[in-house]
Parts: sequence; C-alpha cells; structure tokens
Amino acid sequence: MLFLLKNYVFAMIIIYNMSKERREMMENSIVLAGVIGPYLIIVGVGLWLNLKTCQNIIKSFEDNAGLIYLAGIITLLLGIIIVNIHNVWELSWALIITLIGWIALLKGAALLICPKKLIKATEVFHKNDAVLATHIIIIVVIGAFLTFFGFWGF
Repeated sequence: MLFLLKNYVFAMIIIYNMSKERREMMENSIVLAGVIGPYLIIVGVGLWLNLKTCQNIIKSFEDNAGLIYLAGIITLLLGIIIVNIHNVWELSWALIITLIGWIALLKGAALLICPKKLIKATEVFHKNDAVLATHIIIIVVIGAFLTFFGFWGF
C-alpha cells in the first residue's frame, strides 16, 4: 500500500511541475485511462468466458437495424467525446486513448453511414474462433496497460 502511495505522490509531483496545458492533458489521460482500461478488461474477459454466446450475439446483431443504428449513435458520441477531450498525438502511452477515440468515432460514423459494409467486414469474428480470440486478447492487454497508467502509472 505504501508503494502505491509513493508512486501516486511521485506522479502528482511530476504532473505539478508541468505546464498548465500539459498538466491538464495528463490529468485527462489518467482519468480516461482509468475508465477505458477497466472497461476493456471487463468486456474482454466477459467475451472470453462466453465466446460462443458472443459469436451468436454478433451474428444476431447483423439482423437488427435498430440496434445497429443505436450502437452507431452511442459509439459515434463516445468517440467524439474522447477526441474532443483527448486529441493528443505524441508518442506516449496516452496516444492509445486518442486512437481509441478516433476508432470509435470512425466506427460509429460507419455504422450510421454504411452499416451493411461494416457488418460484412465483421463476419470474420463470428465465423472464426481464432480471430475473435486474438481480438479479445488484444482488448484485454490494452485494457491492462491503460488500467496501470490510469491507477498506478504516470
């Protein structure tokens, strides 16, 4: 516990000594990492534990136009929010958050503008266990990485 407290104090000292603009960006990065990281871990583990159910959900998702539209609106909105709060293009761990924001924005837009093409592109996930499993592992690893920086890193 003392180790975590020391790391937190050290991170806060580093953030305090930065310029105001840089400090605000880092605070946004840390908060977003602390939200997105656990979200990705929980979603990834849930998908892994229910792989066949996940594939069935993806397949049934394709047949529900209302759900596709709603998913597009929510994904687009979250992407726009992340990009507006955190559009940081520097080579650091925070770039992952920016990329997630842009990917969400583009995916949401694609779900609204050309849903059939995007659904066609995702068919591989419910037809191939290895592709879906690899995708899930990547999600969990990114989630763990962001969780570390959101709660313990700097």
